[in-house]
Formats: sequence, C-alpha cells, structure tokens
Amino acid sequence: MKPHAWAAVIVLSCVFLIVLGGVLTRSMLRRLVWNTRTAILIKRVHKICAYSLIAVALVAIWFGIWDYRHNPKHLYDLALEWIVIAPIVLFLILEVVYQRNLNEENKYEMTTKVEDASQNVIMTMSEFQKRVANG
Repeated sequence: MKPHAWAAVIVLSCVFLIVLGGVLTRSMLRRLVWNTRTAILIKRVHKICAYSLIAVALVAIWFGIWDYRHNPKHLYDLALEWIVIAPIVLFLILEVVYQRNLNEENKYEMTTKVEDASQNVIMTMSEFQKRVANG
C-alpha cells in the first residue's frame, strides 16, 4: 500500500474517533457541571486531536500529490505541491485571527435593556456578584 493510502486510512480512523470524542466531550461537559477541571481537560484533548487530524489530512493530501506526480501516466508539470500550501496558509491565518479574537473577548460584558438595547455594559467582578446575589 502506498503512503497516501496509509495516510487516508489514518484520516478516516481519526475522523471516526474525533466524532466519538466530540459526542463524549459534549456529554461530559453537560454532566460534569461542577467538575470544571475534568471538563476542560476533555475539551483540550478533543481540540488537540482535531488539530492533529487536520495535520494528518494535509500529509495524506501531500502524499497523494507526490504519488500523482511520480506516476509515469501523469506527466504534468504543474507543481500541485505548492498549490496545497495556499489553503494551509489561509487556514493558519484564519485560525490565528480567530484565536486572537477569542482571547480578546470581555468575559463580563453583557447587553442591557435599560436605555438602549444595543448598548453594552461593562461591569467589575464585584458588580457582577452583587447582581447575581440580588437575582
């Protein structure tokens, strides 16, 4: 079996495991409401597995292109290996932008209906605790 086929089998197996892991993660996040450390650990493992799957899939694509280019039936001069780099770079840029925006979110920002429905109110932790205590 060629490297591309092996990588494809690994990708298919990982997709199945990621789906099962996602279902398990969501189930445990719902059931482990007060066990935050375990829930965060499960979520982190699921995220690492998903990123690993993307990396293995890219390797499978790369091996597929390599097999195609080294097959005497396909004498084609277009460098497909370099075309694959564009989606990888685009994915990395979008992921960096997403993670940056995710980290810049204000955790204690909420919309209020006091004056204007679109106005955001930023409160301190003590104000938040007072609002929770008052209901």
